[in-house]
Amino acid sequence: MLCDVIVHHLSNEQFRKSFLDLLPLTEWTLRTRSLEAAKREGAGPRSTWAEVVRSAGVVANSGETTPMLRMIAGFLQPRMARADTSAELGLWEELWSRIQKDESADISLTMLLHHSRFCDRLKTAKKLELFWRAIRSTVYLVRIEAVDMIRFASSKIIEEYPDRVGEIVQQLGSMLGNDPVTNTSIFEALGDFGALELPVTPETALAGMKEVIQISLLGRDAPDAAINEAAYGVISRIFEDLYQGAYYEAYEGLELPEKIQLLCLAASIDEIRMWTDWIISELLRYGDGRALKIFRRFAARVVVTSFSHQNAVSSFLRAVVGCAKLQDREWMTSEIPDVDQHAWRLVGTLLFTIESLTSGNSLQSQETSQSQILDQIFEEVPFAIADVLYQIHHASLIWGTQSPSLKKFDLARLFPKEFREIADHSLRNKEHLTSVFSTFEFGKGDRARFLIQTLGRVGDENNLELLRSLIDDPDLGNDALRAIRSIQLDRN
Repeated sequence: MLCDVIVHHLSNEQFRKSFLDLLPLTEWTLRTRSLEAAKREGAGPRSTWAEVVRSAGVVANSGETTPMLRMIAGFLQPRMARADTSAELGLWEELWSRIQKDESADISLTMLLHHSRFCDRLKTAKKLELFWRAIRSTVYLVRIEAVDMIRFASSKIIEEYPDRVGEIVQQLGSMLGNDPVTNTSIFEALGDFGALELPVTPETALAGMKEVIQISLLGRDAPDAAINEAAYGVISRIFEDLYQGAYYEAYEGLELPEKIQLLCLAASIDEIRMWTDWIISELLRYGDGRALKIFRRFAARVVVTSFSHQNAVSSFLRAVVGCAKLQDREWMTSEIPDVDQHAWRLVGTLLFTIESLTSGNSLQSQETSQSQILDQIFEEVPFAIADVLYQIHHASLIWGTQSPSLKKFDLARLFPKEFREIADHSLRNKEHLTSVFSTFEFGKGDRARFLIQTLGRVGDENNLELLRSLIDDPDLGNDALRAIRSIQLDRN
């Protein structure tokens, strides 16, 4: 816990100084021990050291570790991907000074590359200098981080240093080898610098999309599953860097009825995939009645077999909104298999009433309906509702904290009294909570923290006793303290 606090507050001068004092000692010790181990086991010293550098980024989740390695791993997590203050620019300079003095400081170099990737205030010239320093490393991970960093900076490099693009492209080309993972990153970087020929033109991509649409409309001898797969395939290529926007340009060139048809086909594949949520969001944006079958399918229940809980939940939420906009209630009548899906159905119905734009429904009738649904939640799904709320919160975060959708689905904000009681009850019975997802056990701590944070937002003095009982919990204590302070500030 203390390690997380330190690594999240490296803008603090004292924390930063202590961290940077320990970093070279840690790296020297690891390198020395790795060389000793390589010699003892007859392994290659370079490959052994490369594995140590790689492990430094994941070791925090690998059992026992040292505080410093935990902090390094924390630094390399996505949540550290911000560097927009003068203090953090100072951290960059200090790490840069370190790698200039020590050619073998590969852990520091990896940290610096990661830091630079997201540091918008860092001058482009500095990133260029760092790139040329990093590609000299014999460590695979360092070179990959260098390629990723230069990719993020490609637009500014092209704008500010167009004369340097040629040598970067030449260097990237020379790095291509037999490793498909490395080659993918390099090809994507080459594409960002405009050094790849388009594998397909926008015109060819548009013709391919139209062909899929025509086959579906004309009923040619092709199974529905194959047509749906083909539709999803051309949609997914919109997001592949390899095609450099050709498929997006083609998609934008479709007439609206063609877009709706292609999107509905792509959403009809048997499972939720990477871009299903985006496809449903596009259908929602157009609000066309031809998408109703898709909205009904995904609103009826949460697809638990999805590769991603967030994608499954987001697809469910958008589909419910789609049904509400089209004022369709048929999805509410489909059979549900268990209490956990019943909880999702009740919350979906509640969201439907919130989103409903039916002019004939008076405000009073909507409030009555919402009150009845809330009563059902208390009576019928008291142990299943907590995970529904957590999953909605977790999925909504992918839309950004300022997204209107996040506020729209924030039920604790809309019904503070009711969801204060739900959060309190769920937290008191956290060992008995259930979930529609089979991986529920792995996220119990996150759900408990969410419930505590909910009480911090909408709780009152009646929740303080429960929160105080959690202060000594090593995992939940900090969140409980913050929630208590929040409630007390509101009282004052």
